[in-house]
Amino acid sequence: MLKRRLLIISGKGGVGRSAVAASIALRAAHEGRRVLAISATDGRGLAVHLGRRALQYDATEIRPGLWGLDIDPVLALDEYLRLQLHLPRLGPAARPLRMLADTVPGVRDTVTIGKVL
Repeated sequence: MLKRRLLIISGKGGVGRSAVAASIALRAAHEGRRVLAISATDGRGLAVHLGRRALQYDATEIRPGLWGLDIDPVLALDEYLRLQLHLPRLGPAARPLRMLADTVPGVRDTVTIGKVL
């Protein structure tokens, strides 16, 4: 499993998804792999398992070979619109887009996987 380029850990809330993801990330980093552990829901759970208080939208190094990232859907949508549609940065005006990112089917998934890629 650790030889895979991308692993996605999913599941219902409260089942240990963050603990499993952190364990795999730590193990892979320990074995010398470069790892980016990403939270696409709420980064606090994953952050705690990685020994941090929080993860940021921009990847930050946690220890050698291991970086952490928390995807904020509003920031990801703003970034997606800039990169794919060449729109100007929306900045604080992007906050109303949270409703769009949370309610329109597929938008959150598209911008989340776009950020991962």
